[in-house]
Amino acid sequence: MNFQMCYSHGCYWKTVAEPPLPLTTLALLVLAAVIHSSAHVALKRAADKLAFTWWELLAIVIVYSPSLLRRAGIGRRACGSS
Repeated sequence: MNFQMCYSHGCYWKTVAEPPLPLTTLALLVLAAVIHSSAHVALKRAADKLAFTWWELLAIVIVYSPSLLRRAGIGRRACGSS
């Protein structure tokens, strides 16, 4: 990536090497792509697309709700911990 460096004697372009993409970030990116595309393939093969979509959305809510409740602080208050 190029950055323009400006000093009192003028401006010039300096090339700065970007750090490589961490392997865990790349793995999560590929995993997200696989999950996303497999959901689309499963939806395309479903006999009743509307029912499949509702079940898929319900599963997403069930899977992600503990994380959302914990982030909101609801889970900690319910357990009595601070």
